Amino acid sequence: AASGMATSWADLTNELFQGYNGACETPITLENTGAAISDPYGSGILRTYCDQVIDLNGHGLSVHGIIVEYGTTLTIEDTSANGTGTLTTDGSSTGLAGIVVASGAALDITGGTVTATGGANAAAIGGAQNVTDGLDSNRTLDGVGTIAISGGTVSATAGSNSAALGGGEGQSGGWVAITNNATVNA
Repeated sequence: AASGMATSWADLTNELFQGYNGACETPITLENTGAAISDPYGSGILRTYCDQVIDLNGHGLSVHGIIVEYGTTLTIEDTSANGTGTLTTDGSSTGLAGIVVASGAALDITGGTVTATGGANAAAIGGAQNVTDGLDSNRTLDGVGTIAISGGTVSATAGSNSAALGGGEGQSGGWVAITNNATVNA
């Protein structure tokens, strides 16, 4: 798979969407000259369509949410020398988890600083109710997949009646592992 570079919201969404067309580009490395990459429209949700790596590379990314689709793995890393990359997700206005990890999907956080906030009845990282699958509109992404945190710092704030890491309201918790030198505040 080819690798991609993102210097803007348009670049990032285009690189991720390549996987929908069967041309997965990974890793996607953030490159910018100052301000964090963020959604200019105020409702940005990123989706994975294949196994992907987002390298924060010392830069910032701010979105309303990320949906890790069924059958895919998303790795969040920061290969910068000083480890200052940040990812901020806030599902409070969307009713989704900050990072939805569908049943049959996996999220690996190996570096950077990740701050995730869940919407109403949604986990910060994990499950949310009634999310439509971007690959199959007949399937919802209820349930929680695998969440592995092996590096970096993660701060997770759940919505009401939900786990910070794991299930949204009424959902099982999936599989969560925190290892190595990861710091988690949940």
